[in-house]
Amino acid sequence: MRISMSVAVLVLLAACGQEQSRTSPAAEQAGSQSEQAAEAPVATLAGADLLAQWGVDPGVPYSVAYDFVDRNRAGTPRHRVLIEVTGGTMDDAAAGLERSLLAGGYRKDREVRSGGKLERVFRKKGVPTLVVSSQAAGTGPKLKRPDAVGSIHLMWNKG
Repeated sequence: MRISMSVAVLVLLAACGQEQSRTSPAAEQAGSQSEQAAEAPVATLAGADLLAQWGVDPGVPYSVAYDFVDRNRAGTPRHRVLIEVTGGTMDDAAAGLERSLLAGGYRKDREVRSGGKLERVFRKKGVPTLVVSSQAAGTGPKLKRPDAVGSIHLMWNKG
């Protein structure tokens, strides 16, 4: 019951767009809340918790700006998480994120740099393909945190 309530609160906070601060998913996994979330069915986890479960970690301090499910142009449900990088540099965050994904068995399928944005696609058998867009503050979406140096937008189809 306690696990269900914890997961329900996480999902509710994510759906409401409440900001969550994190140092990194790897550090958070040591806490009891992450251990409880890891036991929950994937369908009930917030996007940021799924990313942590998959080993996605930029290796720098960040804050979750939003975490929700919508539909892509084809009508397929997709999960979207935007993190605001609040420590280090965007180069540090992009490199740390890529290192964590490659160490977790992902392979980089594509990389495109355009207009100050770095878009990468990562694939791994058994988990959804991740589309990752990184951009410095002022290039991407309006940031909530005044101390943010940029943002990383992570998207994947639900399924």
